[in-house]
Amino acid sequence: MSQIFVDTLLLIFSLLSFIGVFVIAFVLIKYFGKKNSNNDKSANNFN
Repeated sequence: MSQIFVDTLLLIFSLLSFIGVFVIAFVLIKYFGKKNSNNDKSANNFN
């Protein structure tokens, strides 16, 4: 019984970490996308 409990915890933990990686990647892409657009605006101002 305890083995099933441990397996369930490992499964939940792996799923959470898997989803977390996607969330972090999405946030980073969004953040860098904003940063790049701001850099493009400043580059245009310099031109």
